[in-house]
Amino acid sequence: MTICSECHGSDLGGDAVEGGPALAVAASYDLSAFRTLMRTGRPPGGPDLGIMTETAREDLRVLSDTEIAAIHRYLRARALAPL
Repeated sequence: MTICSECHGSDLGGDAVEGGPALAVAASYDLSAFRTLMRTGRPPGGPDLGIMTETAREDLRVLSDTEIAAIHRYLRARALAPL
């Protein structure tokens, strides 16, 4: 998750860079939408997300579908865990 923490913070709670959102937002994506985000840097039907689009093209392209699914499960579990 090192690449994610560069923008989303060491705890993935957001703002390692200005505007880096908390990754709990991933809990609202189904796996297909999350895969699209990870492959293109855009939410399905959504806008270019700037640095996320660049990161998807340059760094995340090496992730397999299995790895993306594992990241999605991890982020959903974190978002749904009691505080």
